[in-house]
Amino acid sequence: MTNAPKDPPDQSGAGNGAQGQAPRLGLMVIAALLIVACFFTVYWFLPGEETPPAPLLGESPLPVGQTVEIPTTAVEVPNEDLQADGVDEIEKLQKRFPKNPAAMHVAAMLYAGLRQTEKAEEIWRRSITLDSRYVGPRTGLASVLTDRGEDDEAVQVLSRAIADRCASPETYYTLAEVLTKLGRLDEAEKTLQDGLKLFPQVAKLWFLLGQTQNQRQQFEQAEASLLKAIQFGYGSPTVYFTLSNACIRQGKKEEAAKYRKQFSEMKEAGAEATEGQAFHEKYGKALRPLVASSFAGAAAVYEKEKEPGEAERLFLKNLALIPKNPEVLRELASFYLKTERPADARVVLQRLVELDPTGAIDLMNLASVSAQLGDFAGAEKSLRQVIELKPDAALPRISLAQLFLQTGDFKEARAQAESSIRVVPTAQGYGVLAAAAQALGDEATARSATEMAQRLSAGAPPQSVP
Repeated sequence: MTNAPKDPPDQSGAGNGAQGQAPRLGLMVIAALLIVACFFTVYWFLPGEETPPAPLLGESPLPVGQTVEIPTTAVEVPNEDLQADGVDEIEKLQKRFPKNPAAMHVAAMLYAGLRQTEKAEEIWRRSITLDSRYVGPRTGLASVLTDRGEDDEAVQVLSRAIADRCASPETYYTLAEVLTKLGRLDEAEKTLQDGLKLFPQVAKLWFLLGQTQNQRQQFEQAEASLLKAIQFGYGSPTVYFTLSNACIRQGKKEEAAKYRKQFSEMKEAGAEATEGQAFHEKYGKALRPLVASSFAGAAAVYEKEKEPGEAERLFLKNLALIPKNPEVLRELASFYLKTERPADARVVLQRLVELDPTGAIDLMNLASVSAQLGDFAGAEKSLRQVIELKPDAALPRISLAQLFLQTGDFKEARAQAESSIRVVPTAQGYGVLAAAAQALGDEATARSATEMAQRLSAGAPPQSVP
């Protein structure tokens, strides 16, 4: 859990020796619990901004403290209205923050997506002039340049960004794409390998590396890279097609047939999803995420600029278009916690868990917020779900032990702390065990656990505690 007990356990019955240990023990426990909190919800514990007034949406009464309802069904908007709304919002954003490079990048991204590339290029160039350290505009500008056939200038822009250490995964990916287009495959491969040293879990970098290696007839390396892309979640059927080719060139006929079958099944499923769609339907399918993304980007700018009312409005507009958007839901949950609205954060986290009951981090955060709101039964339920999902993880067991400390169930707190130590001995686990043991009057275990927590914090190997 992320909420330490507000009052320490009663120590009035301790002997003289134990009393001498009490201050150090209390500090050790608090430090241990703070480490637990920082592990998984650091971004929630920033100074809160002023809470904006939020209108009630709908007529039904909301839970105590909750002021917002999260969209669960996508609204239907005509394409022309959706595009006009997106443009209106980014023009408003630019007028509000005319020299903010993030605001300019959000606007340029929308214009580029709408194929208004000259306007996008002008905004990106202006943004780079204002602040060359901002990553997005350089990559965006290079994309516009290469679409127009100005590949050499695109390479210069991206290479300069990397040299200036102003690069993202997209920078490396775009540069490698342009180099491949120019036939400079060896440089493209090196670019991708350099990018993966910095961003080793970015699936699209692994995919493009596998494609490049396949083109260079490095089939064994291509197979390994493409399998990495799949491991990290690359979902396009193309990865299986390329993987099949790499395997067939190595004589791996069974593997090649398996991957070709996966490619065909995914391709057919995608074709069925779009079969019979009119042009405006296909256009709308592409337009909706583009506009929704601009709303989320604008919301992030408003939040950073301390305008929480506008930020919330645009987060909700994004979710009205794409209700099952986990990234934006998590941003909104974080936003509500930073603006000291835990009840609203909880409803967002409940929505995330509803969408994916196996999301351990979302369940941990839901448990944290539930405990903050005094819903200890709900917090316990969420933590037990995490333990079931992650039986070899110590953190959820430590958090559950901390929850029981907070509610005064010291026997259960001790049992869960001991359980966490059996899974993985940690300073946090021993710290909670020390607090529980002391509350139960077991001074010997409390002292031993405190000493072990200190040893582990100092990097020493664990020892058994009586």
